[in-house]
Order: sequence, then C-alpha cells, then structure tokens
Amino acid sequence: MNRDFSLKERVENTREQQQIRRVVHFNLQEIKDRFDESICNIESKFELYDELNASGKLEDAKDVLRSQIIFLEGVLDFYLHEMTKYSYFKMFSNEWDKTSQYKKI
Repeated sequence: MNRDFSLKERVENTREQQQIRRVVHFNLQEIKDRFDESICNIESKFELYDELNASGKLEDAKDVLRSQIIFLEGVLDFYLHEMTKYSYFKMFSNEWDKTSQYKKI
C-alpha cells in the first residue's frame, strides 16, 4: 500500500492584520499612588468586617477577610508588574543600564 506524504499548498494571508496596541506606561509616582489608593480601599473594608463580626455574622465577616487576601494579592501583582515593566522600559530606552537578566531576555 502506497501512501501519499506530499504536502498540500499552504494558504497564506488569511488573517486580518492586528492593530498595534499602545502600552500604558505609568511613572513611578502614578504606580505608587495607585498602590496606596488600593491599600486604602482594602483597609476601609475592615470596618465592614468589624460590623459583621460584632453583629454575630461570623461567616460573612470571614468572607470579608478572605476577599481582603485576594485583593492584596492583586494589588501586589499590579505593583510588581508595573515596576518590572517600568524598569524594562527604562533599560530598553537606554535611560538605565541594562542588567544581566535584561540581556538574557
């Protein structure tokens, strides 16, 4: 039995060209301000926790604490992401010296 292993012609240029997205850049003060604002929002929810706890709604109070952990992780993720992006941009634009890690990218 003979099999045909020849390749079929490839169809090209079938997708529309994607628009280039503009990257949002925050300066250091904006990153810090957003981080601080988010922390204040998280801290304000502890009043809700105290109210729920005092009124005996212990499960609801625990849910508030659980959500605070998730929000804190999100805030930290934003901060680290933006600081990394800021640093890479500064190195890419030759405003900062390139680190050995940057050179490995």
